[in-house]
Amino acid sequence: MLRGMLPAAILTLPDYLFGFPAMAALGIIEHANYSIYFTSILHIVNVVILYSTGNLNAVNLAWLMSVAVAAETLYRLYFVHKYWKIRLVEQR
Repeated sequence: MLRGMLPAAILTLPDYLFGFPAMAALGIIEHANYSIYFTSILHIVNVVILYSTGNLNAVNLAWLMSVAVAAETLYRLYFVHKYWKIRLVEQR
């Protein structure tokens, strides 16, 4: 179970840093909220799939948490990178 949560532990700090602090500075705070909605829906769908197939256990839930945190981090990184580049172009 610990192995399943390790990726989430590693990605938690970047996830938080690229979340509200970075997105608020870029003026895209709504995307921080959208990333939470997206991740919540992804996690619920995955839990329902695991439950439906009879594979719901602690180890799989730990892996699902890591998948959710990774998806949220990638979502946030994408939009921070996208809007940061736009800001750099506007400043020139």
